[in-house]
Amino acid sequence: MDVLGFVISVFSGVVGNSVYNFITEEDIELKLTRIYHLVENLFCEKYGNKYGDYSNSFLLGKRIFII
Repeated sequence: MDVLGFVISVFSGVVGNSVYNFITEEDIELKLTRIYHLVENLFCEKYGNKYGDYSNSFLLGKRIFII
């Protein structure tokens, strides 16, 4: 392994560890919830009541996954 490859390997390890330590399980849960709500809103804006209203749409109203 040449010097540049070694430096890149060490750098990527440090960055990976830093990111892993920065992101907690609560952060991931919050981000997934925000993404779900964003998709929900975009779906409503794009399709309106074409696939049901809020109370009976396959995407809206009921949560299709558990965080």
